[in-house]
Amino acid sequence: MVEKQEEKVQLLLERQKKLERDIEQLDEVRKKQEQFEEEVTESMGEVMYYLRETLDLASSPTDSKETNELIDDVRISLSKFQGEMDEQRSFLKQEENRLLSDLDETRVACIREEIRLEEDSRKEISHG
Repeated sequence: MVEKQEEKVQLLLERQKKLERDIEQLDEVRKKQEQFEEEVTESMGEVMYYLRETLDLASSPTDSKETNELIDDVRISLSKFQGEMDEQRSFLKQEENRLLSDLDETRVACIREEIRLEEDSRKEISHG
């Protein structure tokens, strides 16, 4: 009976370690999200710079074909950037949700195991 409890305690400890690893992974994903947001902010600064340049060109008396090409290039770049940003945000959110789900499953398993250990202990005490 003691061996059984030792096995269960070992299982509980393993689950606790998994829970700790899941928490670490979740922290890593959150750090990636923060880093991504910083990169987005920096990139938006660059985009604003190019938009100002484009507006300056559009308001100056230059070849309208050149201006239109530049405006089109900026639009294409903005669209591509927005798509990449949305894709990265989506990936990070999915990863965070997956890790939170794993974390919840591990917590539930740990709680169930604790309850079983307590019940086994009570049975031993009542039979012992």
